[in-house]
Amino acid sequence: MAGVARRRLDAELVRRRLARSREHASQLIAAGRVSVGGALALKPATQVETSAPVVVTPDEDDPDYVSRGGHKLA
Repeated sequence: MAGVARRRLDAELVRRRLARSREHASQLIAAGRVSVGGALALKPATQVETSAPVVVTPDEDDPDYVSRGGHKLA
């Protein structure tokens, strides 16, 4: 029987393109903005299943991303 695929949370955030780098992922986790399966993530090294639901809460005060359609607003 094959094991469930698991990886570090910071690496999984990068793989899913929810963070730019593992360092950025660590910052998101430290800021309390990442949850896995509804539970707040506390450590970047936490092992998570690659199929686990991961949510990054946006920071309303510091949006560091603009959608591709953002240029249409100008």
